[in-house]
Amino acid sequence: MLTLNGVWTTERELAELIKRDGHTIMITKPPRITRYASGMRTLLALTLAGIGAGFALPHTDPSQEPSLHFEVLIDGTIHRLGEGQKTAIKIGDTEHQMTVAVSPFRHFAASGVQFDYPREAIFEYELDGEGGTQSWTITFNDMTFMVHRFELGGAKMMARVMLDATVEALDVDAKSKARTLDFGGKSYQGGGAVISIGDSDLDVTMVGLTADGKAVVITVENMLTDDGKVAPDSAAALATIQKTFRLTDK
Repeated sequence: MLTLNGVWTTERELAELIKRDGHTIMITKPPRITRYASGMRTLLALTLAGIGAGFALPHTDPSQEPSLHFEVLIDGTIHRLGEGQKTAIKIGDTEHQMTVAVSPFRHFAASGVQFDYPREAIFEYELDGEGGTQSWTITFNDMTFMVHRFELGGAKMMARVMLDATVEALDVDAKSKARTLDFGGKSYQGGGAVISIGDSDLDVTMVGLTADGKAVVITVENMLTDDGKVAPDSAAALATIQKTFRLTDK
């Protein structure tokens, strides 16, 4: 995410602006940067050609976590630009003020489903080689959000089968009930249960929907607090997903 003269813009919009003045810009595959010991990885990089600018890393507060940095290639020389640092770039005869900042969200787009989610979450992907089932898992501190895509079967049926299997495997005494989840302003039907795991309670909800012509099951798992509620940060993360959720059927 960038700002030009104080206005937020995207790399694509910046590229179009630069091309109009006879310059080019390329976004290349970013380097791997480890930010948290938990394994959360952030990938960042920009490659710009035909833009002249000077960069200097800003002073940082030693008590704060080091900021993320971009690697910027200008005329064959790599420069490091700190997150939130401002600099000036010249496009044609006009000088623009630019700020580089990392969006607080990542964007998920796969299997006809897309949404934003907080960037600090851990992302995992799994493919069942035999059945072709694909699973995307996004893990937060006390919540796990999963998208499962099936080649065969109906969405509602698969949601019910998965919920029954989860209850049977973890807590046969748990009682499943009908539930709904709202995504993108639409309600989807499914079921859920509160499963006891040791001294903790895990709230599980699964709903089925059809995306890109295939059955998709959305699973939300929340480790409840001692008073039986969803943790505030988990609720906020889910709210972001629900608000930005879209189906992109062809």
